[in-house]
Amino acid sequence: CLKEPKFLDFFFKQMRANDLDEGRAHKEEGYGFLSPCGRELNFVRAADTAVVFTQLSEGRLFYAPTLSVHYDKTALSVSDEGRVYHPAPNALGGHALVGSALIDAQIAPAIT
Repeated sequence: CLKEPKFLDFFFKQMRANDLDEGRAHKEEGYGFLSPCGRELNFVRAADTAVVFTQLSEGRLFYAPTLSVHYDKTALSVSDEGRVYHPAPNALGGHALVGSALIDAQIAPAIT
């Protein structure tokens, strides 16, 4: 179930910042995002960003099977640790990590 495209699209489409009073304790434990599903609240603790871009196709960066943003190579930024980020939907924190496999396979060769 966790790898089904329909589920992943739904889960990430619902995801937003954890700003609920009932989620305050979870937020203090590092669960900065949540994805509601009916009456259930799925709290998400991100190691870095809420989502990771894993695919680049036809000028779009994908973070779920059908969810994407327009790719703008001039908007890429690099952290002091060497991680690469690209703007993402505001509900997901405004920026997202670009996966290292994607960088190695498609992004780095196109900008060097």
